[in-house]
Amino acid sequence: MLLYLCFMSVFGMAQIEFLRTIEKSPKSDTIAIHFKLRKFQPDEICRIQQKVPSSFNLINQLGIADTAYFEKDIATAIWTSTPKDSVISYTLFLKAPEQSNGYLYIGDCACMYGGKKSKLERKYLPKERINIIDSTLIPQTDTLIFCQIDSIHNKAITDKKVTKNHRNRKLATKDNYFFRIQITASKFKQDLKDISKEAIAPDITYEELQDQLYKYTIGNYKTYKIAQDRMQLYRKQKNLNSYIVAYKNGKRMGVKEANNEIKQTEEE
Repeated sequence: MLLYLCFMSVFGMAQIEFLRTIEKSPKSDTIAIHFKLRKFQPDEICRIQQKVPSSFNLINQLGIADTAYFEKDIATAIWTSTPKDSVISYTLFLKAPEQSNGYLYIGDCACMYGGKKSKLERKYLPKERINIIDSTLIPQTDTLIFCQIDSIHNKAITDKKVTKNHRNRKLATKDNYFFRIQITASKFKQDLKDISKEAIAPDITYEELQDQLYKYTIGNYKTYKIAQDRMQLYRKQKNLNSYIVAYKNGKRMGVKEANNEIKQTEEE
């Protein structure tokens, strides 16, 4: 029994440790993906494969590997005989696609180790979100100004006696105008399932192609104020860089223009 416990302890310690970190320097479109393999036995086989979005460009691969290549959308590094060193380090340098903002996803990764003297082990790392800008997205119009306008306008509506005709016109306006939160845009199409992971129920994610960019938005809010409150929640809980966009009858328009038209309609 004692021998069995000792064997299990040694076997447990022999399991490899596979780590991945993603780094982006400020004001740079270069992304570094660092891999480290620890607790391995020398002279074993090791293979690391990282899936890279097709729109990214591979700049360089650094690391002492017997073979390293990039084919289609997968970067591969192979050690036919692991070294005696305590750590294997391997780095991919990628360039993010142009005309993109918000965030993108780096693909999943797999590590296979062993097969000669030790048992074959596999480690898997899922997709990971990265921000490809350095600060919060700034829309063409200042959202703080509209927050003040909304506060003044809401107080005026409260003090004003609303007639039946005015109430009917207000409901019609809400049906024609709506607001969403844009969280990312890219020259290439992203997986909507990945984008949907960022949504907080009951919000829905949307994809649209405009000006040769795929734009991804969340929500369908009747007023600018609701959209603004919701956006603050996303920034706090999801750490999303985002801004508000407006629609009239299903077509995009400026936020300032939409707020002005809504205000004019409600004052009639």
